[in-house]
Amino acid sequence: HARTHSHAQRESKDMEIRAGPHIVALLPDRNGQWGGTCGSTLWCASQALVEWLSATAQEALLQDIVRGRSVLELGAGLGLLGMFLGKAGAQRVALTDMPQQLPLLERNVKANFTSSGGCAICVAALEWGVPNEAMLAQEWQMVVAADVVYDEEHMDGLARTLNDLLHSPTSQSSLPRALLALPDRTEFSHEREGHAVPDYELLWELLATVSDGALKASRLASISSEEAGTCDSRIDVWLVSHQSRKKKRAREAASPRGAGNER
Repeated sequence: HARTHSHAQRESKDMEIRAGPHIVALLPDRNGQWGGTCGSTLWCASQALVEWLSATAQEALLQDIVRGRSVLELGAGLGLLGMFLGKAGAQRVALTDMPQQLPLLERNVKANFTSSGGCAICVAALEWGVPNEAMLAQEWQMVVAADVVYDEEHMDGLARTLNDLLHSPTSQSSLPRALLALPDRTEFSHEREGHAVPDYELLWELLATVSDGALKASRLASISSEEAGTCDSRIDVWLVSHQSRKKKRAREAASPRGAGNER
């Protein structure tokens, strides 16, 4: 299920993404000179989430998840989401992706951030499902990702990495959380009661398993999108957080799970 550039925005030069008072400059890999990976293009979900977060209606949410916090982005690609959060007040941001994606990521970071002042932002390799002690030893209060559910073979590794990061050490009273923007594609051909279900449902099922029910995903919003390959032309925004033990026991007692906006 490799993503093709028919889903992507094609640009012939550096582009500027405006989100509220912030501007993020991006260089996409238009001719493959940076390796031509699927992360070298601006995908709709990343831009849609940034625009949604920068809207006045989400000001309180943005303050809650970002201001003064440590943020790690999974599958950062060009780095739009993580760099926007860095400009929006995050204290520290790590943009992670496969090693071959890092040179272009580093180039985009240098185009947006100076070494003096502001957010501390870095680029690092992180392969899903492979324990990374250096990353897991650090405190990550918020994990973010956009359009990372596109290959069924990667879902177990993604679920395990999410679980590991959301159990990273914290000095705060609140536990780590994750914010994901995921198109409602059905390329994995999974069904429930005879109806196709979005591919991201597989991720939530795997996450519930690897976390032993400690993590839950709640849908915050649905963003209209014209991205090809989605069921209802939408991108769903999900918040993954820790369940209280009381809620976890009640949830287990109510199994099997009912349909709704929580998984």
